[in-house]
Amino acid sequence: MKKFMTKTFIVVIFLLLITFFGIYYISRKSSSSPVSIPTQTTNISEEVIEFEGKLTKFNDNCKVDASCEATVNGYIIITNPGDVQVSALGESDIWSDDIGKKVKVRAKRLDNKTLTLVGDSSLYVKLTE
Repeated sequence: MKKFMTKTFIVVIFLLLITFFGIYYISRKSSSSPVSIPTQTTNISEEVIEFEGKLTKFNDNCKVDASCEATVNGYIIITNPGDVQVSALGESDIWSDDIGKKVKVRAKRLDNKTLTLVGDSSLYVKLTE
C-alpha cells in the first residue's frame, strides 16, 4: 500500500510540475508582442464623407452648454463642440424639431461612428426637405 501511495504522490508532483511549466510557457508566449508589419493606411481623422440620410436624434444641450450632436444613419455628428476657440466650424441648420427629416451631410470623420463639423467651414448638416 505504501508503494502505491508513493507512486501516486510522485505522479501527482510530476503532473503539477508539467502544469506549472505549461502555464509559464503560455503566459510568456502571450505577453510577447506580435511582429508588426507596416501597412499603408489613411488617416481616418482627415477623411471627409458626404451622404444623405434621416435625422434620427438631436441632442440640443447646446442651449445650455453650447455642445450639440446629431445622429444620422447611425453616425454621431458633432455640430457644435461647445469650444469657443474653434477656428473653423461648418454650417448646421438642424434642430430637435427636425427629427425624422432628410438631411445632407458633409463632415470630417473622427472614428468609425463619429463625425464633426469642426475644422473646415465647408462642412455641413443641412435639411433637404
